[in-house]
Amino acid sequence: MKRDTDMKLLKSGKFWNIVVIIIIASIVMWLSLKDDTAEKLAALASANIWWVLVAVGVILFWWISEAWILQLIAKSEGHKYRFVDALPAAIIGQFYSAATPSASGGQFFQVYFMDRQGFKITTSVLILTVNFIIYVGSLLVMSVIAAIASFSYFDSFMPALPLWLAIGFAANAVVYLLILNAASSKKFHRTLIAFVARILKLFRRDQQKIYHTTMKLEKNITEFRASLNTIKQNKKAYFEFFLVNCLRLVGFHTLPFFVMLALGVPIVNVPLTLMYCMCGSILIGLITSFIPIPGASGGAEAFFGLFFMNLFPVDLLGPGLILWRSIQLYFPLIVGGIITVWYTAYIKKKPLITEEE
Repeated sequence: MKRDTDMKLLKSGKFWNIVVIIIIASIVMWLSLKDDTAEKLAALASANIWWVLVAVGVILFWWISEAWILQLIAKSEGHKYRFVDALPAAIIGQFYSAATPSASGGQFFQVYFMDRQGFKITTSVLILTVNFIIYVGSLLVMSVIAAIASFSYFDSFMPALPLWLAIGFAANAVVYLLILNAASSKKFHRTLIAFVARILKLFRRDQQKIYHTTMKLEKNITEFRASLNTIKQNKKAYFEFFLVNCLRLVGFHTLPFFVMLALGVPIVNVPLTLMYCMCGSILIGLITSFIPIPGASGGAEAFFGLFFMNLFPVDLLGPGLILWRSIQLYFPLIVGGIITVWYTAYIKKKPLITEEE
């Protein structure tokens, strides 16, 4: 009952986050279309539907590969996780990441739904922590490669590029190190248990219940640490997860290139343009990943304009931004929202997995 109450509170917050996204999207759309509106709308209306579908396929690839990674991590820890169960968890996680500031809600809601599927909290937190650590590590490595490969090109016309890259790398590196330390630090875990115990004493007088709650938390953290150490010893598995994440990032960040093809943007050098599209998109993801607005709305659009101003003709940059953002953010929000509503109702009626305590 308490979990359902918590979900209602969180969903009310999510509603206002989506309102923020809609408002910012409306402003961006107006700014993109306010000049030469008829010509830009005509460009969007005449977009090649087949290339648009390929671009949508990039999002499907992102979801499917996320589910596959969750499966692989679960398997490495000795847990069976069916693909048909991992896929909705991946889509729902991406939905809540897009609908919450700094993508902060994705993992929390994935834990909630994996709990509904039957996983212990310890297991789901372990799987998602490992997934997040490897993902951020992969993003940092791919961002370094992207920056090296494209810095001279983007720096020739983009203002303050070194500063933006420094902020992006610093923010992601700090988060990566904090999560890595928090996941493996005994001192942090002891501090967490002591903090929870103090909070419980403020609201409960039953010392026995406080003791049992803190002991249960300590047991779960001990299990988490043991499982994490087991995975850390399997360096081959970690490397495989890392490679899969790198391939995911490469595939996902081809999206601007397919948007160019859909709008009929003239391309002289296909390999070079594809590389710049991927590098620009990866660096946008790096810089905007911790903007404290749902979906990094506003920031992502601004940096798209800065990175792609020389790749898109002036008259197609606005339509390109709208099409890119529609596929990259609004499509996952709509489809993810529908799947979240459906799967929530479905899983309440039919538990999928039973994991022994």
